[in-house]
Amino acid sequence: MKAVIDRFYAYNHELHGGKQAVTLISGYGDDSAFASMKLYFKQLLDYMRWQPAGTVLASNSWNGRQLAKHVQEAAELGHQFK
Repeated sequence: MKAVIDRFYAYNHELHGGKQAVTLISGYGDDSAFASMKLYFKQLLDYMRWQPAGTVLASNSWNGRQLAKHVQEAAELGHQFK
């Protein structure tokens, strides 16, 4: 995300504020492994003045049952925007 923001820096005035963002993160570790990513995305949303619209942290995504739960979580989150 930072690379995208840096690339479009000239358009930041158009990107700032009034938008919603969904954070989707998947990984191999447990929930504690996402602490730094959660902080990074919070700081990013604060900088861009975007409102958080939801988060799915797909920890232990190597586990098929766990991954299916996270896929369902993401689908339910997506249905809010229809």
